[in-house]
Amino acid sequence: MITLFPIHAIKKPIANRFYASLKSIGFNSHVLLVAFLWFSFATIANSQETDKVLSFSEAINKTLSNNSELKSFTHQYAASEGKIKQSTLATRKELNLNVEDFAGSNDLAGVSGMQSTLSVSWVMENELLSSRYNLAKSSQGMIASNEEIKRLALANETAKLFINALALQEQVNVINEAIKLSKSAVNEINKKVSAGKTFQADLLRAEAELAQQKLIADDLKHEIQIAYKSLAAQWGEQSLNEAVLTGRLAINNEPISFESLKHQLNKNPRLAQLATIERIHEAKIDLAIAENKPRWKFMTGLRRNERTDDMSLVAGFTRPIGGNNRSSAQVEEIKANLSQQISEHESLKISLQTSLYAFYQLMMHNSHLAEKLSADIIPKLKAAQVKTNEAYLMGRYGYMDLKNVQDDLIDAQLTLLEARLNFHLNKIEIEAITGSQLFSNSEGK
Repeated sequence: MITLFPIHAIKKPIANRFYASLKSIGFNSHVLLVAFLWFSFATIANSQETDKVLSFSEAINKTLSNNSELKSFTHQYAASEGKIKQSTLATRKELNLNVEDFAGSNDLAGVSGMQSTLSVSWVMENELLSSRYNLAKSSQGMIASNEEIKRLALANETAKLFINALALQEQVNVINEAIKLSKSAVNEINKKVSAGKTFQADLLRAEAELAQQKLIADDLKHEIQIAYKSLAAQWGEQSLNEAVLTGRLAINNEPISFESLKHQLNKNPRLAQLATIERIHEAKIDLAIAENKPRWKFMTGLRRNERTDDMSLVAGFTRPIGGNNRSSAQVEEIKANLSQQISEHESLKISLQTSLYAFYQLMMHNSHLAEKLSADIIPKLKAAQVKTNEAYLMGRYGYMDLKNVQDDLIDAQLTLLEARLNFHLNKIEIEAITGSQLFSNSEGK
């Protein structure tokens, strides 16, 4: 009996395994989007006769356009713009009116000897305002980093759901081919039984094999519906509305080295997020230092002397004294947090390099496996199946010989499909880690 993906390969993606495999493979980061999102695999238009098809890029667009969590970032940006504007507001200028030497005694009785001063005062705080602005701007960068990570995570999950559903569609084609071979075998065996050239048991075995394959095909129909529903849920719908996925799994064998991938690690959104956090800490340090510096206050104005009926200019300044180390403890705390972030940055980079190497090796293995199966093993098994079928019709081989070679051929085709599926899952993870597109997209060609 043919099984969906041999035991030495991945298990058939029934519902629980389907979700478990995504969780085990998934990379938690996970994009500004753009080039990275069109990475996942080369989709080549198939010949299904339907007006409703869904491509990989359309699935990604639907996910990113309709996700409610992404829409919340618009409000966060608006709030951050308000904070940035607030950070540029200087302390208000002050208008002062001072009246002296009036309502006293003797010569100062009444207002005849009064002196009045009208002045304007302001605080010099350019450095402080600049520091506040830099902190507000850096904090806005954190929103951008969080949005990028969320977009990449959504795109990553949608990509996996899409290619798993596409793999199920291709499994249907393989199983349908197996059913076709089994029907042919049942017809030939039935003729041989009628002619007394073989045993009734062979016919019963062939009929049982055909019935089991039909059960597998029926099971796949349910699996595809589950996969479609899971994919549609990414953009808030209950189903794909009778649409089918367009494309097929293919492997692009453009050469790429591990060293070139390492150089792209700085594009990783999580590393970018940590770099943003470091900039925020640096901005906090600058602000704490600026707030600790004495702020000079200047004043200028006019003074009128009622006794002499004269006018004169007045000017002055005030400067706080002492307390120059008030923010030293705060600065030390922020510097310690900054050092911690730098350590986490380096630790994450090493961890990402390790994951990148593992996924790269797996991707290259699956590429080699797929190439070997498609170029060498499957052509030989197809030739062997033809020769065995001819020998069986001439009575040189028994039914089990025919069944075994047919099973070997279908299992090899399923193993090829599995290798291609794993290749693209590995590729998604690599592109999530590097934030870069590995190969040129050939969608729609």
